[in-house]
Amino acid sequence: MRLVRLVKMLTLASLGLLILAFCAGFVWFSLSVPRSSERPATADVDAIVVLTGGSNRVEEALRLFAAGNGRRLLISGVNPTTQRMDILRLQGEPSPRLTCCVDLGRTAQDTIGNAEETASWVRSNDFTSLMVVTSGYHMPRALAEIRHLLPETRLIPYPVASAHLAAEDPFGDLATFQIVAGEYVKHVVGIIRRLAASRP
Repeated sequence: MRLVRLVKMLTLASLGLLILAFCAGFVWFSLSVPRSSERPATADVDAIVVLTGGSNRVEEALRLFAAGNGRRLLISGVNPTTQRMDILRLQGEPSPRLTCCVDLGRTAQDTIGNAEETASWVRSNDFTSLMVVTSGYHMPRALAEIRHLLPETRLIPYPVASAHLAAEDPFGDLATFQIVAGEYVKHVVGIIRRLAASRP
């Protein structure tokens, strides 16, 4: 009976520690999410990639690229039915730079797909540095997935504020908290998946 009781106590203690670690990890994740106020005004990079799926991401990437950042721009995760010129005109009449040097990736359907699409594009163009444009709450997972496939590539995060979130503070309101919490869970799952894949 004592042994059974000891096993139960150890199991409960282990479970408690796991829950505590998970909660502490969420607080750390929430506080480390990059804010749009922390993004670089410009950056000396070979190229830019923007991951679709959030408000203002593509518009901000087009503006950055039109301003002279990077040699090429990849818009990853474009809907197959979306027309090229409809995207380029988000910044008004497309400049020659936008017309010639913007690539559309249409195969990615999630963040893992974005990373795979980006890695293939970076390798085919021999880029060594990349600015990553996505929502702030999405940035940690996006960088982790891309870095996993491109460990030698220098990545510069460019977080974009999301119009549908009331604040960049993850504890500012319920909607923001739910989105950041969901992103944290996906991030943890991604870490476990990559660790499992790397084991022999």
